[in-house]
Amino acid sequence: MNLSENDRKQINIIIAAFIIIFSLFAFLTNHTGSYKPKKVQIPRLYEPEQINLPPEYKLSLTGQRDVKNQDVFIYAQAYYKIHCRVVHIMPYYMGVGGGLSPVDFAVVWGELVKKENYEQIEFKQSGRWAYFRPKDRSLYDNSFISRHFANMHLIPADEIVLAGLKNVQKYDEIYMEGYLVNIESFKNGRLSMIWNSSLSRSDRGDGACEIMFITKIITKDGEYVSAKNQNK
Repeated sequence: MNLSENDRKQINIIIAAFIIIFSLFAFLTNHTGSYKPKKVQIPRLYEPEQINLPPEYKLSLTGQRDVKNQDVFIYAQAYYKIHCRVVHIMPYYMGVGGGLSPVDFAVVWGELVKKENYEQIEFKQSGRWAYFRPKDRSLYDNSFISRHFANMHLIPADEIVLAGLKNVQKYDEIYMEGYLVNIESFKNGRLSMIWNSSLSRSDRGDGACEIMFITKIITKDGEYVSAKNQNK
């Protein structure tokens, strides 16, 4: 069968479109491989649980990454788990910080997990900061809210945990396990960034955010556990 030049062009366009669609589908679905989140109940913790690590463990738990052509070292400071309500979400892309921690969750816990309580507070995020303002009807003052509120810079342990983070929506109830960490980044052998996690729930202002290396997240869709931790 002889095809006209126009027919060949149309066929080539169809083939190219098919390749693009297939590649996009593979990109969107291949990041977790065959992993399927197991349906489990979200653990309830009234307060975050934190175990500060002794010095001999701090350098060995999470290791080194190459992020945007920089050598990034991750030092675990405390084992950490939290049950919370996500009251605001902000993604980040730019720089080493965005490459390492692609999303911040503003979260509340304890009594503020309840809808009738968090709805009486306004939340927002900007520039890796998070803010709150109680409404006139709120039962809680600034001091109480600040002790039950955090802006968390989240570092997924791998693509499985990243998939879990991507499934979280505003006002979802979630549970996370992992480590509060300090970060050092080097470019061409020179220190370019120091980023340290807060280890207190009562501090405020610059340095009060938690930087969390996440090994497990449980959402309404199920449990996402990093590959290194699935047999633990």
